[in-house]
Amino acid sequence: QYELAIADFTASLELHADDGWTLAQRGLAYRDQGDLAAAIADLTRAIERGKKEAWVYDGRGQAYRLNNQLAEAIADLTTSLELSPNSVWTLNERGRAHRMNGQYAEAIADLTQSLARSSNPAWVLRERGQSYRLKGELDAAIADLSASLEREPNSAWALSQRALAYREKGVYPQALADLTRALEIDASDPWMHAQRGIARRMAGQFEPAIADLTQALDMGKKEGWVYAQRGVARRRLDRLDDAVADLDEAELEAGGRGIVVAAIRTQSLT
Repeated sequence: QYELAIADFTASLELHADDGWTLAQRGLAYRDQGDLAAAIADLTRAIERGKKEAWVYDGRGQAYRLNNQLAEAIADLTTSLELSPNSVWTLNERGRAHRMNGQYAEAIADLTQSLARSSNPAWVLRERGQSYRLKGELDAAIADLSASLEREPNSAWALSQRALAYREKGVYPQALADLTRALEIDASDPWMHAQRGIARRMAGQFEPAIADLTQALDMGKKEGWVYAQRGVARRRLDRLDDAVADLDEAELEAGGRGIVVAAIRTQSLT
């Protein structure tokens, strides 16, 4: 009941405007409610008023990460770790921020340090596996994600991430098996339908690929890359009018950037 909590903290601050603890608590309530700008403002005021404690930097760091202010998030979480170096939560949060910021080696280092002490190794292995995949270390990614799935076999997220690693290795049967299993667990995710469509297209299964990508679009995933992938599949089946229509949508969704569209239309990308 975040609104009630915020109201109570606000009433307290009307009496004690400089109370850092109350500012920080209201900031956390704003963060959990999703009002990230208000959260960052309150937590910053709390720090300025002397509440320079690890949990306050943790709260603002997470708010920064959720607001995609990744450099600021990493700075706050680093300060928190200087104050509380054994915090597994903070290592995990900074690892995630590093991954989102494209700093995959740093993410892997944080998550490796966390893993030895974590009470939830399946989560850490999933997160580290994703970082390995994005860094291009596909075998390490598959190993981590497989270890995570041994602990939590019904994790659609881990299955989908392992599928991407297999797909990037060109092991399409295993990629398709993982994505199909993930969709059996959670058929409501249009992103996974689209990813299976891409795997099917790359495996040469163009009709099933079109079906998956159409399903993703019908479920609301009306993004340029989904149209472009379906356009490629339709192009490979010589459905040129349909392909061009998809690629026009892709170009529109991409804000008019026509490089991919032009490449596909001239058949240099298949």
